[in-house]
Amino acid sequence: MGASRDVVRIDDGEEARLTPGGPHAAVIGSRGYLPLRYREEGTPTRAAFPGTCVVFPFAEDQYEVVSEEAEGDTVTYGLRPWPPGEVVRQVVAYGPPLVRAAQAERQRVARRNRSAPYRWLLAPLLGLLPEERQARACDAVGLPVGQATLASGAVEAATLYLLFNSAIAPARETDVGIDVWFWAVIVPAVVGGVILTAAWRALWGLVLGEAAGSALLWPFFALFDGARARLHDPTLVPLTRSAFWTRLALPDRVVRERAGTVLIRSLLPHLSWESARRVRFGDDWWEVETLPPARERGRLIHQYRLSPPPDPGPGPAPHSYTDEVMAGVRRDWEDLLTAGAGPLLVMLPEAVQQRAFAARGGPGAARTLTIATAVGQIAFAVWLLGSGLAGSLLVAAWCGGEGAFRLHRAATGRFGPSLLGHAFADLLPPEREAYHAHRDAEARALRGA
Repeated sequence: MGASRDVVRIDDGEEARLTPGGPHAAVIGSRGYLPLRYREEGTPTRAAFPGTCVVFPFAEDQYEVVSEEAEGDTVTYGLRPWPPGEVVRQVVAYGPPLVRAAQAERQRVARRNRSAPYRWLLAPLLGLLPEERQARACDAVGLPVGQATLASGAVEAATLYLLFNSAIAPARETDVGIDVWFWAVIVPAVVGGVILTAAWRALWGLVLGEAAGSALLWPFFALFDGARARLHDPTLVPLTRSAFWTRLALPDRVVRERAGTVLIRSLLPHLSWESARRVRFGDDWWEVETLPPARERGRLIHQYRLSPPPDPGPGPAPHSYTDEVMAGVRRDWEDLLTAGAGPLLVMLPEAVQQRAFAARGGPGAARTLTIATAVGQIAFAVWLLGSGLAGSLLVAAWCGGEGAFRLHRAATGRFGPSLLGHAFADLLPPEREAYHAHRDAEARALRGA
């Protein structure tokens, strides 16, 4: 980086300088857009919106961005001294960190643009990945996860169906003895189940826009991701399902400003704050202003400025928005429990059951239903053993073993999840609606940022 008394040059085409003799007091030249907002003048019905406040390493004064001009690959920002009496809402320090972050973002966009012609080829492959991996991989190439899951599920179902008809089905007609049982019953049942699972994934991506990985690859990724899950930072973009619940539990950063306002910085968009002009805390109503989000080392930081009423109370707390969202989630779970869905809810994954039964006391509230459904599984396994149905031994072993496992968990005061719960957990409104709303809001913010 080169710098003088009134010029700072970071890279070829990236510089800022004072221009006291020109139309602006200072200018910033860049080889692309920077996260700077220029001033929007007011109208008779709308007040003016100040531009970004910029500080330079060669000057003590603050400057406001008032213009933005793009010509080819060059973007020039015109600045003026910050107007006296104008409230400073956002300060950006011009220097290497700002420019390097913008350059990294341009490279990421360029990679996404270069991959655009090949996304239709990547979709069936990326759609095979588990949900978390699929969301991150699709974000890297700019591909919606729903399209990847749809393409992958359709290709997988068609491929397995053609493979079965061309190779496996003819073989079962020529073998004898125990091979007849294997080729005529076991293999068609297994292949048919995988084909139905693939078709379900395609429907999942088409209707819900959700990510769902291949059942064939799930065991391999489950073993591999088990060791890597602890190493992934859930605060980084994109917002996956597990990352949503992790971020929701993290407190907001509350910064008290000199003017009496409060700056809220959060890893999640505050949906109710963005759609309202005022937010209630206790008995007071605070005015809310949505600020542009900031990209910080792979994280998207959502920012809100709250202005207090006269003689305000305590105001916003770090968990205010978390409490608001979780209150709505708990109401949705309570509606399902009141409607009689308890026998299904006790089969959900443990983390989901913790949210479902939190308002009713946790594992103790699910204990009776867990024991009842586990006993039902064991009874069904016993019936299968005496039924003589094809494949009954395998199904009975799984059903009885899981029932015994769930009974043990309930007896020791823990939740008793079932593998069946994974099939419908993400379809339930409490698990889907809040996550989808915040995921879509983050995607809009990323496009805007």
